[in-house]
Amino acid sequence: MPACAATSLLSAQGLPDFEALDAAGLEATLRALVTQLHKVHGRCFRSPRPAEPTWDNVVAPEMTANDAVQRIWSLLDFLGIVLERPELTQLQQRLQPALQDMWNELGNDPGRLARYLALRDAAGYAALPPTRRRIIDLALRELRRGGAAFDPATRARMGAIEQRLQVLGRGFSDRAYEADEALRLIVAPRQLRGIPEAALPAPREPAGEVHGLTLPSSSCDAVLCCAEDRELRRRMYHACVTRASEFDQPRLDNSAPMAEILALRFELARLAGYDSYAEYALEGTMAGSPERVRQFLRELARRAMPQARRELQRLRDFATRKLGLAELQPWDLAYVCRRLEQAGADDPSGPAPAAADTDEQRALQSMFEWARRLFGLRMIEQVPARAWHPEVRLWRVEAADGGLVGHVYTDLHAREGKRGEVCAAPLRHGCLGPDGSAHTPVVVLVCDFERATAAGPLRLDSCDLAMLFHEFGHCLHTLLTQVEEPWAAGLAWLETDAVEWPSQFLEFFASDIEHPDAQRPRGASGERPARTCVEPLPAFTLLQDLRGALFDLRIHHELREFTPETINEAAANIEREFSLLPVPDFSRPFHTLTHVFDAPYPSTLYGYLWGQMLAAELYEHFERHGRPAAAWGARLREQILGLGASRDTIESFRAFLGRDPTIDALLRQRRIGDTA
Repeated sequence: MPACAATSLLSAQGLPDFEALDAAGLEATLRALVTQLHKVHGRCFRSPRPAEPTWDNVVAPEMTANDAVQRIWSLLDFLGIVLERPELTQLQQRLQPALQDMWNELGNDPGRLARYLALRDAAGYAALPPTRRRIIDLALRELRRGGAAFDPATRARMGAIEQRLQVLGRGFSDRAYEADEALRLIVAPRQLRGIPEAALPAPREPAGEVHGLTLPSSSCDAVLCCAEDRELRRRMYHACVTRASEFDQPRLDNSAPMAEILALRFELARLAGYDSYAEYALEGTMAGSPERVRQFLRELARRAMPQARRELQRLRDFATRKLGLAELQPWDLAYVCRRLEQAGADDPSGPAPAAADTDEQRALQSMFEWARRLFGLRMIEQVPARAWHPEVRLWRVEAADGGLVGHVYTDLHAREGKRGEVCAAPLRHGCLGPDGSAHTPVVVLVCDFERATAAGPLRLDSCDLAMLFHEFGHCLHTLLTQVEEPWAAGLAWLETDAVEWPSQFLEFFASDIEHPDAQRPRGASGERPARTCVEPLPAFTLLQDLRGALFDLRIHHELREFTPETINEAAANIEREFSLLPVPDFSRPFHTLTHVFDAPYPSTLYGYLWGQMLAAELYEHFERHGRPAAAWGARLREQILGLGASRDTIESFRAFLGRDPTIDALLRQRRIGDTA
């Protein structure tokens, strides 16, 4: 193996020396690991005289070799988010086609399928531990979906489609990112009334009526929420909802790539024997089928719609009486909501105001305290971090007995050259190595908060806090795995609609940051009330959340003609049904939807709302039974959170709750309908 500062990730507990990383070393390491995986593949699946199939000569060798490639590739992929280094971008572009070819080869290889089938049918299969049997079953499902049982021409076409989809997805994201970066509005200072100064960029030259001030995309939310100038709000709204569309620069238009992506996904699904890409993508998820997803989303919409109409009428009345807006437009929505929320802050019958801003260090301390109370984790800062930027911090995660659990890097601040992405990126899953050593997880938490200034520490508002706790919930999903096999640990092979609930569950505790020791007051029933809702229009907001999920389902399950026009029509129909406001003809809100058109959730965008349902169920269970918190958290880890893909997640929830999850807790938490 070539010497490289990243190879420590391949060890049991080592950390990369980010200060010494270079593109040449990463490339040499990845190419060597890919070569090794090819050798393992040939030895395990192309031997002319194969031995009797066992776990140790079929699954274990390729799982170990595959895991090594994934670790270094995950590192390179993650560096593209936090560092603007052309040599790393070029390296990704050079290596991705070869890696995709390798995944395709493994995913549709008839020899591999034959060996896994022989292993499943062997006498020793029944004696394997349940996790190993499940990995074999999952591998067989993926081989079938990948076309391993099909003729060579079909396999070749499926591989070509996968390769093309990788290129198209990356291009979609690049155009969406560039369109976001290119968004600029020139405005006169007099138009900025109402916008907090902290939300405005520092002028590069003295602002005046002639030169004005340049507003980037990062000012979008501040303008739509706070700008008193209605024309400025309209201009900003137009700029935001037309990014990467036919109304943007032609080179940034995602319209044709969206159509090609959908057409190729449909072809791939049909080649694999499915009626739609949604059926293909939803096999093996908790929901299981497009019909179940539609039922879930439509039931949420049915329960929310009457209240949403009342909320919107209330908003219109307020806009007319207090703000002089005779007709509410989409670019008025955030502004009027904010004014209504401000008006309700002094009204005991109105929605509760958001918690006061909190400084960054206190937020981290509160978050880590909940990790200790629930799961017995101690977060200890490790200095020096030897990370990719001086602001990055490294945390050693220990169990209550002082044993090493893993490491977390936090990179929380926006800066030049760092993409404005928010994520938790696992670089190494916890598992047992081939020599029996315990490999501890390494995960990176990335946010895009503004930096602290000389005027004082960085202050995080309620949205910032929710974001921070959310991403830390993803970190916990990786840190708390109890599975020994890499292919079932943490997020590996986990159902896509089971990914979001830990992060959404942890968001509930962000609201307790001011008084984490306080017992919530009990209602007349003896139960503590659900989380205080600061959203003045909860049902209306839920309908907005449903739009993206229903659009995703429609284009991947119902659409059969894939053109920019049919996609725009599908989007407009969803918008008209659920926005409850006039929808401008120029609105293209989904042309920057990377989670659907690049990764990771095509056909499964509903997973965010599904995760909210699971999180709400667990939080209400915690409110009823979570004292002491450590005992409750230990049970949660043992029965759900630590199990990864070692069993169906729906079975884990049934074991924990004693029943299937329902949407009632979600509606209660969001103060919607008869359950509120």
